[in-house]
Amino acid sequence: MSSGTQSPAGGEVAVVGPVAVPNDVRASFVLWLAAVAAGVFETILAIIAALTSRIPAIEAPSEERESPETPSDTSADTETRWRKMFGGSG
Repeated sequence: MSSGTQSPAGGEVAVVGPVAVPNDVRASFVLWLAAVAAGVFETILAIIAALTSRIPAIEAPSEERESPETPSDTSADTETRWRKMFGGSG
């Protein structure tokens, strides 16, 4: 008899449960993940740069603005208008 574990199929026993991953594979995965994250970050920066270059800078107007026009209605004109609308004496 052999000193190993026998399986019903005559081959090696299948390992059930978590399997230890070699350190080289773990290091490769971490480096790959860092490279993908750097690529995503660069893409986001490029998109932000493209979007902000299309937005014109907000600057103060070079000319002075004129004062806004006020309505020429006075309170007397407004009262007359209300009296005409609602049939009051005026």
